[in-house]
Amino acid sequence: MMMKEEEKGNTCMITIMSPTKTFNDNICPLKFDIEAMAFKDEIKELIAILKKYDVSEIMRIMKVSKVLGEATYKKYKTFDDDIKGYEAIKYFYGEAFKGLDAATLDEEDIVFGHNHLVILSGLYGLIKPLDIIKPYRLEMGTKLKTANEKDLYGYWKDKLTTYMMKSIEDTSGEKVLLNLASDEYSKALDLKSIDEKYKVVTISFKENRDGKYKTIGTYAKKARGLMARYILKNKIDILEDIKYFNEDGYSFNEEQSDDNNFIFIR
Repeated sequence: MMMKEEEKGNTCMITIMSPTKTFNDNICPLKFDIEAMAFKDEIKELIAILKKYDVSEIMRIMKVSKVLGEATYKKYKTFDDDIKGYEAIKYFYGEAFKGLDAATLDEEDIVFGHNHLVILSGLYGLIKPLDIIKPYRLEMGTKLKTANEKDLYGYWKDKLTTYMMKSIEDTSGEKVLLNLASDEYSKALDLKSIDEKYKVVTISFKENRDGKYKTIGTYAKKARGLMARYILKNKIDILEDIKYFNEDGYSFNEEQSDDNNFIFIR
């Protein structure tokens, strides 16, 4: 899907999400072009490092089985050989993206998402919905050593924070970073520095269990996707409008929330 110039528009609020480890193999491939990615040089550097690892090293740093280690080893060894890639918003297939349900979004929703939604990634740094990506496995928490850093947090934090600060600065209206990412991925940004200059709001979803509200991983992941879908479908650019989210039985809880944390309960 190509965006026309007039569709690019101005962005007010930017939302970050985590990626997933599973992909939807039932969509049509497109041409992958690493040069079109925001961090093309960094991606090339990480791939070059990963190509030097054998299967046992992949298994060790990624904490995966031999089967997954062999599959991941092959992906990186042949990364440059295959030009096939996939539209990111439709390719990710974990719980959050099942909640987002990109296949049922219309073109206008997805274009809005491309301007407002960022998916953080251990390999790509960040991915926008219409970016074409290749399948990969590299979680942000992986202790992958680079020339100057001991892990991916050190590698990406300054780069991603600078990029996001510039993106927020370029917005019109409210300058807000809405955090729908997991702790593993949101730690790749210096949220404190961003909040000092702009505003960061983290969204949490909690379930009532015997009178106590708890975050339950699988439900929270799906709810993050539902929230992202709500933002895209309703073209939400104003932070206050987030509070009206009521999908899947959730509602905004003012008592548990504060200026930097919006809590939704059910």
